[in-house]
Amino acid sequence: MPEGHFGELVPVGGGDAIPLVSDVMTLGRRESCDICLKFQNISGTHCELAFKNGVWHLRDLNSTNGVKVNGERTLRRPLRPGDEIGIAGHKYTIQYKLAPGTKLEEIFAEEDENPFGQSLMEKAGLEKPKVAPKGSSAGPQIDEDFRTTFEKKLAIPEGWESDAFRVVKEGDQYCLEVNKPRGAETVKLPPVTVRGDFTIEGAYRLYTSQKMAFRLENRRGSDLLGVGFNYDGKITIGDDVRLGPPGYKPYGITHFLLKREGKRLRVFLNKEPVADKDMGAAGEYDTMRITLPAGVPGYGRLYWVRMSAPAP
Repeated sequence: MPEGHFGELVPVGGGDAIPLVSDVMTLGRRESCDICLKFQNISGTHCELAFKNGVWHLRDLNSTNGVKVNGERTLRRPLRPGDEIGIAGHKYTIQYKLAPGTKLEEIFAEEDENPFGQSLMEKAGLEKPKVAPKGSSAGPQIDEDFRTTFEKKLAIPEGWESDAFRVVKEGDQYCLEVNKPRGAETVKLPPVTVRGDFTIEGAYRLYTSQKMAFRLENRRGSDLLGVGFNYDGKITIGDDVRLGPPGYKPYGITHFLLKREGKRLRVFLNKEPVADKDMGAAGEYDTMRITLPAGVPGYGRLYWVRMSAPAP
């Protein structure tokens, strides 16, 4: 490795290695990026590599098609030498040398827990994943990625109940939208089982004055939880309104996370916390609904959604 380099990205399958010559480097399709990747499915400014405490860190910069490490989608993650990075499907391995005495365990332990899933220690392979108790489910109950899954099947997923939605192409990806001329439409998803904690995450886009909403309910009608998302980043939890994160930019693709732990419901937009609300006693839900705006095509679109909850 030439002197002065912090390492290099090596294309999987062959090609010239890309030297990492600075401790912070942006990657994307724009010429202004430190590493320009001229692929149509890569965002203008797609992700960032930062060299901190002797370890490279990868961060998604709200890209359209996301990043993966060793095949797993992530928003941010430290990288070990030899890890495989997927940037909108284009794969590279990162090669660099750890400084003598670098203790990966300590570096990963200092990182905040990733609110979108496993702890960074688990993601780095330095800690065994927590085993779910017997009778519980560690996998998602809802997991639909319209961006790539529906390339040859422009229909809503099996089990989703509505005739007002369609899957459409947007550039080099796909997404879900309403096919009606006005108002808003709601789609009922396949049955879920929620008894307390849950996580709902995904990505959407809204235009001027438009709203999207998620509802969890049960057939008895005794429990209902609704969370609304406004185009300007405002969040509503029931009648409670919270402002979006500082610097929120409307009209772009927004990554969201709803995370219920114990009595608290936390909401994140583009990795930034926007709400932390005491919800009281845990609810019991068996139905999930999503509402999107109708009207001009593209007013409101959903790109992917995942819901996970431990089985009772």
